[in-house]
Amino acid sequence: MRALDAGASDFIRKPFEGTELLARIRSFVRLSHATKRLQELATTDELTGLFNRREAFSRLRQRVATATRYETPFSCITVDVDHFKRFNDDYGHAAGDFVLSETARILTRGSRCSDDVCRVGGEEFLILCAETTADGARRCAEKLRAAVAEHAFGFQGLTLSVTISLGVAEYDVDVADTDRILANADAALYESKRLGRDRVTLFSGGSVASPA
Repeated sequence: MRALDAGASDFIRKPFEGTELLARIRSFVRLSHATKRLQELATTDELTGLFNRREAFSRLRQRVATATRYETPFSCITVDVDHFKRFNDDYGHAAGDFVLSETARILTRGSRCSDDVCRVGGEEFLILCAETTADGARRCAEKLRAAVAEHAFGFQGLTLSVTISLGVAEYDVDVADTDRILANADAALYESKRLGRDRVTLFSGGSVASPA
């Protein structure tokens, strides 16, 4: 009973048959794999393989808590694929899925291992940059913007032109609020789109400003 209360899955009495022990081990290995797969499905976006919206906000809360406790910088980048609807309208939903998958791959490849790259909506992505100032996140965002713009999105013999707009905001430790940093990054993203898209905008000093 103590072993079960401590987390044991089962027990077997002595003396035991070797075949029974192996059968039980195989059963628990299958159960472990199934449990791990369920965990992946619960936290991962099926199309892109990135963290899904639920996991993104869970990790955001963790990042904010760490930044608040240790007074370390933390920034986030919001990303939106420009004119995404046209890919579905002009070439079909398979083209739209391809654009999202390729964009996710570029964002992941261009981000640090310590960054969390997430898909939080249809064509919307969120990148959580731990121990990163606004200026560091802005440089990362500009690198990602250029990588997408320069990439040849080859789909069924066509080369699709894809760009992204990005908004950057740094977490303010004096305002311990996860919603605030997202609202600031979104405000910067909307400004990028208002100014013509395919650009990075930084939220700074209570306002948005496109870096030169």
